[in-house]
Amino acid sequence: MVVPNRECDLALDGAQQIIVEKQNVDVFTARNLSRIVELLAADHFVIYGVVTEICVLFAARGLLKYGKPVTIVTDAVAALTAEASERALAEIRAAGGTLARASEIA
Repeated sequence: MVVPNRECDLALDGAQQIIVEKQNVDVFTARNLSRIVELLAADHFVIYGVVTEICVLFAARGLLKYGKPVTIVTDAVAALTAEASERALAEIRAAGGTLARASEIA
């Protein structure tokens, strides 16, 4: 299911995957993401993608701000620089996030 970055009805029932359109590196600026997080009522979020120190970091910050547990899949993210990635992952861990490899995700 693709959720556009504009007001729309959110029918998430049965969705196996939710893709949120965004026009900013911070996914939480997408118009519907806060509503999606509320509707999902998930007890844990798994994050992967690019770029670790930008988009992945913003997603983790946003979810942690909502009090949601997050895990970053370290072998399913890519960084611009190793140094910046290490800082981002350290920030996520310090805020309560966890790191795991894809093979460790249940």
